[in-house]
Amino acid sequence: LWTTHTKSTADDPDASFSDDRLHHEGELVKEGHERKSWKTRQFKLFDSGHLRYYEKQQNGSNEPLKFKREISLRDCVIRDPKKSRSGRPFALRIEGLHDKLIIDPKTKENRCEWQQALERMRLAAAYASQSSNLHSAVF
Repeated sequence: LWTTHTKSTADDPDASFSDDRLHHEGELVKEGHERKSWKTRQFKLFDSGHLRYYEKQQNGSNEPLKFKREISLRDCVIRDPKKSRSGRPFALRIEGLHDKLIIDPKTKENRCEWQQALERMRLAAAYASQSSNLHSAVF
């Protein structure tokens, strides 16, 4: 499932997930959805299997990060992009039922870290969903 928040959403959705622990975070470059330009974003991966990214603030700014989007990894596939991206040999494709996200961790080491963290949280979210469905079916 993909969740796109609009401008009316609070700038810090992390506040509404107080029991959702941060698992991995860092700066990645992502490919734009409509225009295929690349933009630097701050990404946060949570134990719930949600990946959130934020617009990077200007240098020296004390402003909070501006929330852009949240993605549930539960039903996603994480793999190489279908087409290679020029100058982006370490790009990853996160593909959900209705959308996709292409990220570039910039180095082989960062790609390995992010791919492992994303897979771990994707599997945990899928397992939690199945356990919840099984529990609902029993009761």
